Order: sequence, then structure tokens, then C-alpha cells
Amino acid sequence: MTHTEKNHLIDAYMSAWFAVKGRSCVVNIEPHGWFSVVHTGSPVVHKRRAADLLRGLVILTDQLAKKAQVAV
Repeated sequence: MTHTEKNHLIDAYMSAWFAVKGRSCVVNIEPHGWFSVVHTGSPVVHKRRAADLLRGLVILTDQLAKKAQVAV
């Protein structure tokens, strides 16, 4: 995964998190294929792989789709 692709993944995850949860999170690229995730209001830093962020993105976008169906 290129640096640009990693940044796209980070942006998509942070946007989806905000859209579903209503609060922000910060994701940073770490060495050796890791990402750090910090959710607003929490001092805990979660270390994740790209596959974990993609899996989370699937869950978040599914929740967005369900919210959109309820709103209609």
C-alpha cells in the first residue's frame, strides 16, 4: 500500500467514524504497517493494521446505510 493509499484509507475511516459516532478520531501512520487510532475523549491509543481499518470502514458504512434507510 502506497503512502497515498494509506492516507485515503485514513481519511475514509475518520470521515465514516465521525458520520456514525458524531465525534472525531485521529488516525496516524506508524512504522511497519501499523496505524494508531485515538478516539476523541479517550486517552487510549489503539494499534491497528490496514485490514482492521478496512473492516471497521465496512462496519461504519453499513451503519450509515442503515441510518439512511431509517431516515427515509
